[in-house]
Amino acid sequence: MLRPLPVCLSLLLLAAAPAAHAQVGGIVKKATGQVTGKKTDSTTTPAAKPKCDPSSIVITNEVVDRYLKSLSAQEAAVQKLAKQPGATGQYYSAVLQRQAIQKRKDDFDQQQGPDWDKYQAIQKRLMSGDTTAIKDQLALSQSLDPYSVQIPQLDWQSQQNASATMDSTMRTAGAFSPCDWQDLGERIPRLVQIMAQDPNATNFQGYGTPKEAAAVQPKVPQLAPLLHISLASPERAKKQAPAAATQPASSGDPQMDCMAKAQADWSKKHQAELEAASKAQDMNTIMKLNSELQTEMAKCSQ
Repeated sequence: MLRPLPVCLSLLLLAAAPAAHAQVGGIVKKATGQVTGKKTDSTTTPAAKPKCDPSSIVITNEVVDRYLKSLSAQEAAVQKLAKQPGATGQYYSAVLQRQAIQKRKDDFDQQQGPDWDKYQAIQKRLMSGDTTAIKDQLALSQSLDPYSVQIPQLDWQSQQNASATMDSTMRTAGAFSPCDWQDLGERIPRLVQIMAQDPNATNFQGYGTPKEAAAVQPKVPQLAPLLHISLASPERAKKQAPAAATQPASSGDPQMDCMAKAQADWSKKHQAELEAASKAQDMNTIMKLNSELQTEMAKCSQ
């Protein structure tokens, strides 16, 4: 049976595709079995891939907890690599910097964290007519761009050596056999990706049974960041959830409620345009958009 490369390879692919995660491309879907035992060829050398039968380890709560231990060990291994002198240390130091920015951006997209609080404060300044806030909004937008960190080149052999070290460290931390480790490296990241994008998913594309998905789902918020998988935005989650639409809570002040609604309606129409202008540092467009917003909000005072 064809099996993919270990999960830790996602870090090595990060320079080319920061959003990449385990098992990028070339994955052969399979029906998941219920047999936990796997046979490994005793003649396999430590550097070679183990020869595994087609069976699959059953994903349980305990297996997911062990997998989390493996991912935590991966983070520690990368931190150690980043402290090495020379090209390897520079490479992984940049990888960690980019990951840190990506995490901030993911939190921001979830409308939480200090960057989101800063954004809200900037919006209030803009609503009050403080044009100096435009510069701060530009700076915030730029600080949330993972691509602002340039990752240096690292020769292939050094990447392979680091990948092998991390893979061994992770597998040992989770106490997995080589075959179970390869199997989970294909299935758990895919299940996390499916449920991260749609918490109500029922089609798991052959990567797990509903019972296995139920074991993974409570840990998706912990697993997704470690696998560099983005969670669905609150707006998308609301669209996918079978819940009735609700009106924003009233502040008790009709004028404030009017202004909040005006800002929300304006954002729906112009947010993409504002973000594009911010990224391009197009001050004329930003000033124009801000003026339009102030005009809409001023109607609440009439």
